[in-house]
Amino acid sequence: MVQINKKTNQIEVSIPGDISDLTSMQTALMDLIQNYNFNDSGICANNTFFYAINLLQALTPDTDQQENGIKNRGQH
Repeated sequence: MVQINKKTNQIEVSIPGDISDLTSMQTALMDLIQNYNFNDSGICANNTFFYAINLLQALTPDTDQQENGIKNRGQH
């Protein structure tokens, strides 16, 4: 689900899952970026990398969220 707050100019993406799902998504994005074939495709993916990295940064939980995710993992 995507929610947009026009007052703060923020987009909130809600994805069902836990910290391990988030980690899997981040790993998948990093894998895509790391395995991009520059020899065949050149630098035409600059925008793709820009948006993928921004999304990856936005998906990264802050320290408190990471600690809470680890603490709460065994409670479900």
